[in-house]
Amino acid sequence: MSGTHWHTRFAVIGCIFLLSACSLTDKYNAQAYQQLKALQTSWQHFLEDAAVAPLDAERIAQDDSQLRQGFDDALIQAALLNDSLRIENLTLLEDAYIRLHARLLQQNHSLSPVQTHLYGQQAQMAWQLAIEGECLRPGAACDGEK
Repeated sequence: MSGTHWHTRFAVIGCIFLLSACSLTDKYNAQAYQQLKALQTSWQHFLEDAAVAPLDAERIAQDDSQLRQGFDDALIQAALLNDSLRIENLTLLEDAYIRLHARLLQQNHSLSPVQTHLYGQQAQMAWQLAIEGECLRPGAACDGEK
């Protein structure tokens, strides 16, 4: 009987832990969601510009400035909300962008169609996961936009 009691207690404690972990996720924030969507659009624009031959360094610099400012604004907003999960997600997306931007500058010519396709696929999956995650937050006014 005491073995069954232990299993029940363990299950209850496990459920409480899971529920508390869910409650650690901050609520949906419309401004943060809009920033994420705007960043996704800017990133796509950068990728399109990076694929145009010959590479337009001025256009890439403008895209870079816009994206870095967008990431900075979104990270500040997430910090003001004290939302470590948003900060982590934005940092991962920003790091991926910074690596691609550095690669583009290093190769000093536009992305090939194969590179554009592969980077585009990877980015689309990452952005979609971030947006779906935002839409899973309590009070979300979006559906993940699959």
